[in-house]
Amino acid sequence: MPIFILFLLIPIAGLVYISWHLWCILPFTTAIRWAAIALCWICVFMLFVSIGGTIDKWPMPIATCVYEISTSSIFVLLYAVMLFLVLDIGRIVRLVPKSWLYDNWISSLAIFVFLFAIFTYGNHNYRKKIRQPISVTTTKDLKKDMRLVLVSDLH
Repeated sequence: MPIFILFLLIPIAGLVYISWHLWCILPFTTAIRWAAIALCWICVFMLFVSIGGTIDKWPMPIATCVYEISTSSIFVLLYAVMLFLVLDIGRIVRLVPKSWLYDNWISSLAIFVFLFAIFTYGNHNYRKKIRQPISVTTTKDLKKDMRLVLVSDLH
């Protein structure tokens, strides 16, 4: 049970951290800021819905959409937390001006473009699987040639 609670608390802590930064950095009205934060929370909440097992009873197109959004959102959350941590550390050591992190169009756009580029590149590489033949030698006497198959990263 404690591991499950930790599994819930880590993404929620990241969401709180990202929500605060989104609130500070987005140069929009209060309603649009709330909408952006709500969208982030909904996307990550979908992860818990898809893990919960109820998604199996949904129509396939909706279940697929929820699964794709939820599994992607956890990675976006992770990268956004890392990016804001770097920016916060940069602000603390005075490498990043405080004005970059508050009500700033340029910073908002730069962060969006940076995350979009990383995930576009990652999605491209994810969908482009490459077969790598590897030659294995042994000193043991084998009666015939053998073929080995290795499959990794199937999570």
